[in-house]
Amino acid sequence: MKRVTLCEPAAGKPPQPPVDKYRLKDAGILDMDYFVKTLSDIKAKGVRPDLVGSIIAHYASKWVPELSESRDTIDFQEDSSTSPQSATATWRKKQFFVETLVGVLPPEKDAIPCNFLLRLLRVANMVGADPTYRDELEKRVSWQLDQASLKELMIPSFSHTCGTLLDVELVSRLVKRFTGLE
Repeated sequence: MKRVTLCEPAAGKPPQPPVDKYRLKDAGILDMDYFVKTLSDIKAKGVRPDLVGSIIAHYASKWVPELSESRDTIDFQEDSSTSPQSATATWRKKQFFVETLVGVLPPEKDAIPCNFLLRLLRVANMVGADPTYRDELEKRVSWQLDQASLKELMIPSFSHTCGTLLDVELVSRLVKRFTGLE
């Protein structure tokens, strides 16, 4: 009896190319559609908004390292030897991911913790998410600004035209919305 190894093709079948690690990482972004569908089913069953929010925060923290308070994440980052096209693809995946997450956030005020929303806003600014999504995040953060920590409010400026390291204009908008001046 002949022993078959994983590298040998099965009888009568052509050999299959090995699955590279980048293709496995790409499969992670496809899970977003399934997650959104599952989340809508969960919402339809009447699950409390704060539980839905915690599900979203947990899922997002696993897939985008910048959204996690810990480092137990699946990293979209490629090695330093990859091409600029790979870095751009990673950037686009994060942008898609963030915009999709903002679209499924529960509308209730305290459904998502403020510190998570601030991290999501930071990543949205970093990846250049559409202004509509960033504005929605700013609105949600301003509803709960009294729960924000100073550390989370220190959002870096990703604008090359800004003369400061921190996005002072963003924090100013958040405070104005919170106090009802805007």
